[in-house]
Formats: sequence, C-alpha cells, structure tokens
Amino acid sequence: MNTEQPKVLDSYDLNNKSLLAKSFIRIATNYEILQNQRLQKKYLLKALNLSRKNSQLQSLIYQNLGTLFFQLNNPNKALLYYQKSYLISPSPTIDFAIAACYLKLKDLINYEKYLSKAVSIVSSGGEAFKAYGQLMEISKRDILSAIKYYKIATLLEEKPEPYILLATSYLKNKEIDNAYKIINTGLYSFPRS
Repeated sequence: MNTEQPKVLDSYDLNNKSLLAKSFIRIATNYEILQNQRLQKKYLLKALNLSRKNSQLQSLIYQNLGTLFFQLNNPNKALLYYQKSYLISPSPTIDFAIAACYLKLKDLINYEKYLSKAVSIVSSGGEAFKAYGQLMEISKRDILSAIKYYKIATLLEEKPEPYILLATSYLKNKEIDNAYKIINTGLYSFPRS
C-alpha cells in the first residue's frame, strides 16, 4: 500500500486504494452468494471508506448497500443508499430500485414517479416495463398502455411472465386472436416453462 504508483494508474482507477476497494466489493459479493449479510455489509463499508476519491466506485457500493438493506427488509435505509448512488450516477436501474423501495413503503405517488423514469429508457430491462404495465392495468385501468409495456417487456426479458401478462391483457380487452398468438409465441420461446 505504501509504495509509490505511476500517475497513469490513477487515471485508470488502478491505484492501490481503488484496487483494494474493488477487492472488498468482490469479497462482499462472495458473502452475498454465501448469504452472510453481516460480512457482506462489513466489506462493502470497508470498500466505501477506500473509495472516497472514486465516485463511480462509490455509486456501485451505494447501490450494493441499497440492495443489501432492501433484502434485509429495511426499505428506508435502502432508499437512502439508492438515492446516494443516483446522485453520483443516475440510471434507469437505480430508478427501478428506488421505485421498489417506495412500493414497499406504500408510497404509490413516488413509486409511479420513479417507475415512469425507469421505463423512459429501454435499457432498464423487462422488470421495470412489466411493473409499469401492471401499474397501468391495476391502478389506472388502462389496458392499452399495459399492453404496450408488456410488449416491450417480452422483448427485453427472456422469461414467460411478460407473455402471460400480455396474453391476459389481450383477453381482458377481448382480443382473443392476439392472446392466442402471444400464448403460442410464449410456448415456443419457453418450451420448458
């Protein structure tokens, strides 16, 4: 740790502190796999202490801490860490995580706000589009918007659930031919499901 590093390594975040912080993140990930949340938290906090000059690394650590506290059923603390991560590096993925916290806190206004931000960019993945489709269908009674978001989810997610939701929405909208086509597509796409 005390040896002098060439300055070019700093520009690639390869200085000793960044490398050590990255290794602590890796150790925390291993503890997440082993389901040892106490040690996972310990190593994420160690990584956070070393990453004070690296904002991208801090954002990743805050996001991991948010996920940890969400899994520990502490949505308030999870929300705090997700918001810190978002301030450094905004992304639709973090918008979706923040929305999930607000849903757990039963704050439907902020849930819809962050969920709509998450689906504003297609890169956020199918889960956000599925959730937004469900929100449109259940709380807004807007089947056509739900169908639109479920269609996007079928393209982004390699799972049968979006197909099931889409087919159900078509049936609710009395579009039997479209429901049949989607079920057929889903069966061929996921024969083992």
